[in-house]
Amino acid sequence: MQTWTNTVYNIPDHTQPCISVLDTRRVALHLPGYMLDGRGFVLQVSVAHLERIQQLCAALEQLAAALEPPEEMFSHPVPGDPDYVGLEP
Repeated sequence: MQTWTNTVYNIPDHTQPCISVLDTRRVALHLPGYMLDGRGFVLQVSVAHLERIQQLCAALEQLAAALEPPEEMFSHPVPGDPDYVGLEP
């Protein structure tokens, strides 16, 4: 009987993984052990995984966009804008 173990690693925000090209069809994402209390690893992916990697990146981009404050929070009304409140001469 064979059992499977799914290992979950939480990559801390301060950890900066490295990327290397292995050959014409594969790349690797390196997470050094010295940054992860000795639990480093390398994830090798091939061009066959490209669609899933793109989906992963799209999901992360959606999360990041949700964290960004709306741009209107940084805009300031100027004279002539309906929301402008200023001292009238």
